[in-house]
Amino acid sequence: MAHKPIKRIVPGAKTAVILCHGIMGSPDHFRHFLPLIPEDCSVCCLLLDGHGQGVLDFAHSSMKAWKAQVFAQLQELMDTHEQVIFVAHSMGTLFAFQAAVQYPDKISQLFLLGSPTRPFVRPSTAVNSVLMALGYVNPKNQSAVDMRTCCSVHTDWMLWRYLLWIPRFLELFSEIHRTKKLLPQLKIPARVYQSKKDELVAFSSCADFDGHPYITLTRLMDSGHFGYGPDDLKQLQTDFQTMMEKYR
Repeated sequence: MAHKPIKRIVPGAKTAVILCHGIMGSPDHFRHFLPLIPEDCSVCCLLLDGHGQGVLDFAHSSMKAWKAQVFAQLQELMDTHEQVIFVAHSMGTLFAFQAAVQYPDKISQLFLLGSPTRPFVRPSTAVNSVLMALGYVNPKNQSAVDMRTCCSVHTDWMLWRYLLWIPRFLELFSEIHRTKKLLPQLKIPARVYQSKKDELVAFSSCADFDGHPYITLTRLMDSGHFGYGPDDLKQLQTDFQTMMEKYR
């Protein structure tokens, strides 16, 4: 699968949408939402540095580089549009929360999927990850298929190279801790969707958002971290379309 960034700048557009995937993720994660963005809105769907390439490319990037890339693109959109909607998945939601706290006058809305405030790896997911690293995905295992679809980093038979990823994940845990402390400062509307069958985030993470005055939390009961059940997907698309109509 080709993992490519998407950028469409509409001259004179009032609204821009920035979309940011998660760690090891891909712009393809937003394939269900991109067609729902009106043509009179600008769109920037990022492919973060080191993604869409090999294991070593990912290892040699960093959280600092990813954050700089996101905020540079965000600044460009804020300079040329009246309002920005930030759509993100997993690690991308951390950048979205940080940006919303920093630029509450320019970012109008957050639409966030699978925010990793409480990481938790299911045993079956650990097995699927090892198999995927070896280049094997069980076509009958939907969770494994969804994971492979949304992972942009190429597999590598030289397994020792994956050890070089450890600093990237340590940086992720640090970023999670930092972002959670910022949540009380959020003062713009945010739609947050957490999945009961999430392979990488504990469902108890809902407690981090429930009751927040600016967050509308939705529990997806038939979805995982990478894929969504039919009814959940329908709700996500309906909510997304409703949100986009509001900010056109």
